[in-house]
Amino acid sequence: MSIPVLLVDTPPAMASAHEVPRINIPFGALYLGESLKRAGFDPVIYDPKTGTGIHQCGTVFYAGDSPERIHDRIRYAAPRIIAIANLMSKDTGVALQIASLARAACPDAVIAVGGYHATAAPEDILSQPSVDIAAIGEGEDTIVEIARCVEAGQDFRTVA
Repeated sequence: MSIPVLLVDTPPAMASAHEVPRINIPFGALYLGESLKRAGFDPVIYDPKTGTGIHQCGTVFYAGDSPERIHDRIRYAAPRIIAIANLMSKDTGVALQIASLARAACPDAVIAVGGYHATAAPEDILSQPSVDIAAIGEGEDTIVEIARCVEAGQDFRTVA
């Protein structure tokens, strides 16, 4: 049996609570999941956008599960690795809130954030204490390498 890996899609940020939410297919998490499956892992994909409600996150809002529900879903999954797919830079605040909730739910998990912002400004992502890895570029190979390192008890920071 392989280690538990949770792939979380980031709900899009909205400028106001009255904005119509963008609903998109969680392609990033799906691509990562397929790569993990092919490598013999059994990832779980969690899309917080499937929940209901509008929630504030700093100066922006998002539609979907509440922060409490996100925390509980992550804790229930009890993953060793949590990969957060963050499609757009404007959604980074929401992605980092999810990373913080993930760290509170699973303090020993390896937490990675990937996407355009992590590629363009990895130092911004890594400055957050809840994030262990900023995945740069396409993450399909990177997530498999990270999972293999964690499964083998090796240092995941050796993944290039």
